[in-house]
Amino acid sequence: MNRNMTNQRLIGFFWILNGVTILLLSVFGRSLQYWVAETIGYGLAAWILGLSMLVGIGLLISRVLKDNERPPWVHLVWFIPLFLIVPLLLERVEERMHFLTFGLFGALSMALFAPRYAFIICLLGAGGDELLQFYLPDRVGDWRDVAFNALASFGAAIFFYTTVLFRRNR
Repeated sequence: MNRNMTNQRLIGFFWILNGVTILLLSVFGRSLQYWVAETIGYGLAAWILGLSMLVGIGLLISRVLKDNERPPWVHLVWFIPLFLIVPLLLERVEERMHFLTFGLFGALSMALFAPRYAFIICLLGAGGDELLQFYLPDRVGDWRDVAFNALASFGAAIFFYTTVLFRRNR
């Protein structure tokens, strides 16, 4: 089995795992949120999410820098504020979770599917998550969350496309 096929399978595995995580957070998010508040507190949870985002962004940027002959500075100018500063400005921890899970979903979708389909999948995931929550008894579907989901998934997908796929195909 060649290396490219192995990478695609690994990306596919993490895409499915991320999708299942999104589904589980939609269904059990409130009870998980209460557990986090009682067990470790929102402050520590926010720090853990922030550090997770920082590590994830660092890994993605190191991969991009490794694959490219010159750093994609123009894209880092908008990507870093979008995924580090915007989530920190959000008051609710679960909104930060939207950025983490849907950003990863967007990047993995772009790595796995053709760009047109990746964006459609990101949009369906962003809206579908909130549609599911609309029908759950203890959850509320919110257009604001759809916007955060779409912003995070589209932002990470665009970054992945412009820094990895587009440069690879030149």
